[in-house]
Amino acid sequence: MEQDNFSSFEDWSGAEERIDRAHEHYDNGRMQEALRELQDAIEINPANGNWHFNKGLALDTLGRYS
Repeated sequence: MEQDNFSSFEDWSGAEERIDRAHEHYDNGRMQEALRELQDAIEINPANGNWHFNKGLALDTLGRYS
């Protein structure tokens, strides 16, 4: 059972790293890459509302309203 907890922590840590990269991409105007990182992080931890909001901002910037 400890292995599951360790994997969960690794997943969570990986999601946080993806968010950091998404912010870098967003700041550098690479919206598609930011969106991809955000989506991957959301798949790992869908309970983080801020990430959904940031995904909406990226989609808005790309003009993808649907």
